[in-house]
Amino acid sequence: MSDQTLQCPSMPLLNILENQLLPLWEQGGMERCLIAPHDLANERALQKWLATGATISPSPYKGRRIAVKGPRNYANRNTNLAHWPEDRLQERTTATVAFVIRGATDFQIGDQMVHCTAGHSLLILPGTPRPDGSSPHLAADKRKNGFCDILWIGGEVDAGIGCWVCHSEGERHFERPGESCHIPDPSLMALLGCFLEEAANQYGDYRAICQHLFQSLLMTICRDIREDRIFLFSRQKPEELPGQNHRNPIEAAQEYMKNHLHEPLLINDVARRFQFSRTKFLLSFREQTGQTFNDYLTQVRLAEARRLLSSTAWSIELIGKAVSFKSSRLRVLFNRHYGISPQQYRKQCRAEAVSQPAQKNKRRKKTDRDGE
Repeated sequence: MSDQTLQCPSMPLLNILENQLLPLWEQGGMERCLIAPHDLANERALQKWLATGATISPSPYKGRRIAVKGPRNYANRNTNLAHWPEDRLQERTTATVAFVIRGATDFQIGDQMVHCTAGHSLLILPGTPRPDGSSPHLAADKRKNGFCDILWIGGEVDAGIGCWVCHSEGERHFERPGESCHIPDPSLMALLGCFLEEAANQYGDYRAICQHLFQSLLMTICRDIREDRIFLFSRQKPEELPGQNHRNPIEAAQEYMKNHLHEPLLINDVARRFQFSRTKFLLSFREQTGQTFNDYLTQVRLAEARRLLSSTAWSIELIGKAVSFKSSRLRVLFNRHYGISPQQYRKQCRAEAVSQPAQKNKRRKKTDRDGE
């Protein structure tokens, strides 16, 4: 293992990918992968998947589908189509792969509940009702002693790919430091696009092709993490993780927002994740932080953009994607809040970085002369 790998800030995620997910996928991951919704309507494909040890049961909708406007991504496109508040489901324009790496889990996909164990995966195609992430991935009757770890991979083929691990233990639902990142690698996005196209169209030997495409995608993710070509999220300390203890839910919501800045973060979605109504969430947020939700979100997005401008060589466009702003919007907000452009801020940071060692050397020489 190289020194660069040892120094990688996302080592826990890299270990999971290299030591758990890749070996299992190489052994025939597509055989244990359910493509939703296609395989649910294809009796032959469904029976093959059930033969791997998975099960499925009816799960009728409790409430009604509500179409939503937004949230918007950095390119001002809708990413959410609809949600089912009572069922905690959502319908998105993006695809997601969920891979169970530990324990057993229950996914409600549309009006069916899918039960699977470690080694199983689901490819959830755009427009498919799926869990909204606000509750543990375990049925209520299994939460007392149940647990599962799920690795998620998803995103837009032109905006970058997110890769993160979500843990469920009993009633807790949380992430850990070093287990999530956003990767704006064009080659990675191309591989994801090809994989999704094969899975959706299902021509000829599509499963064999999907097997190799997704394996290549996993290997590319590992390379990008090793070479630190990622935006790393979930930088909390273990004791600060939402769901890890009985802490203030508004503080937990703030931590969640800070660690998901690359996502649209609509008020309704964040409120629902922390089991608030929209009205109560907004009132509680303003009361405890002294800021509106949107003002706070803009503040932390700009703070992260400043950090990336000063510590990376990423383009303004890529930094905008990392904080879910179009580059033009980022420039406007920078001028409004700081009176300078992002490029000028970066130049200032570089100039300060050059001048500081020179100033230290000057002070050191003066001290030496005074000592003589």
